[in-house]
Amino acid sequence: MPETGPIQSGFQAGDIQPRPVARVVRPADVQPGRDAQSPRREADRIDLSHAARAGRDADAPLRSDLVIRISDEIDRGVYETATRIEGAVDALLRREFDSKR
Repeated sequence: MPETGPIQSGFQAGDIQPRPVARVVRPADVQPGRDAQSPRREADRIDLSHAARAGRDADAPLRSDLVIRISDEIDRGVYETATRIEGAVDALLRREFDSKR
């Protein structure tokens, strides 16, 4: 492998001359971090799809036992199994294939 010689730019460190910096003079009672204004934010909002509104308004009871069991499995890291992932991928592919017919 050939050796590479030093790269010459033609400049030396001494060629760079520092420039004076203008300092900002603030009154003693102004503290930038404390006196800065925070940006205005819009209120948070949720937009529900028609299907979500229909599901929310349905009289179907919430299966809290199922929600609790699945939440616990997710927390313990055992919810995502190879079988569940394969099933989800198959369902997505089937839905995509059916929509293109």
